[in-house]
Amino acid sequence: MAIVYGQIESLSRLKETLLKKGIYDFSSIQEIEVFQDKYPHTLNTLQQEMEREYCQEYIKLQSQLQKVETSMANLSSSLKEKVESKLLAKRKRLAVFESKYIKNDFLEFFHWCYTLLLRFNIYLMEKSFSSLKALSLAHLKWQFLKGRKKFNYFEKNREKIIRNRLKPKLKRLQFTKAILDDLGPLIEGAKGENLVQKEIKKLSDEYILFNDFSVKFDPPIYNKKDKDRIFSIQIDHVLLCRAGVFAIETKNWSETTIANVNAYSPVQQVQRTGYALFTMLNSKKNSILKLIHHWGKRTIPVRNLVVMIKNKPHEKFDYVTVKNLKELNKYLTFLPPIFDASELESIAKRIKKLGNYK
Repeated sequence: MAIVYGQIESLSRLKETLLKKGIYDFSSIQEIEVFQDKYPHTLNTLQQEMEREYCQEYIKLQSQLQKVETSMANLSSSLKEKVESKLLAKRKRLAVFESKYIKNDFLEFFHWCYTLLLRFNIYLMEKSFSSLKALSLAHLKWQFLKGRKKFNYFEKNREKIIRNRLKPKLKRLQFTKAILDDLGPLIEGAKGENLVQKEIKKLSDEYILFNDFSVKFDPPIYNKKDKDRIFSIQIDHVLLCRAGVFAIETKNWSETTIANVNAYSPVQQVQRTGYALFTMLNSKKNSILKLIHHWGKRTIPVRNLVVMIKNKPHEKFDYVTVKNLKELNKYLTFLPPIFDASELESIAKRIKKLGNYK
């Protein structure tokens, strides 16, 4: 597999822009593609998800209400059993005392007082049962009434609840879609560069790809032919292999854009960056490379290449090769080798240093 350094420039810029907009959902171009492809389906499923959530919560509220109701019934029954058990014991004791015959006047008076006290105690227990029950059930009754109120509202306002819950999620989804639509050209560029990287990665490790090769010049590089002072360059990809060095610009353009006379020329763009790259690699001041032939010192050639993802013009251009994605690897592997393994390693180190790759 080809060796890759650096990240795709348009992808880096895309991530940075999305983060500034508060969108953190995407970590790759593939995730953006999935979002765009499934957007209509996501809108449909979002409504279904909200309805499903509503139904689940409805069942949960109903279950909670039933549990509180059951707890109230169990507690009420338990209290009744306890009170009735105590009353039964007291009534039995009262019946025993009432059945006794006391001859002693003092004991008879004591017996009469105790019997009266038991009757009064039984009376109080019978009369206070409702208050005791109400006091014991107060907290559960409050829970039940609160739950019943929430359940009734939930039951009567189904559409309103679903709509209110759907609204922020739908708004977020639509916001993300709108931002991605505005970033369409940048996304298409990132898709194109990503496809080129994936295609080149199919090649062997004798192919070394440098993404987003950027350099600033002080003083600028001067191109006498075009009378152009080049202060900086940014190349989508620099590819190094035994067949040479390639300055690659990737364009994911439609036929309409290709035919547009007002669109900037990727041919001129790659000629300019290719010239600067050639100058850097072959500069006497900066070069640490010694590519020797028995005829003399060799230069490092730079081929200018424009890769069109879908469509490409039929015309030929001076000093620039234009290929579509399907033709790319066939073109790269067809070219004869001009560097050996040690020369390849030396040039790779030089490019890494120039582009500040780690």
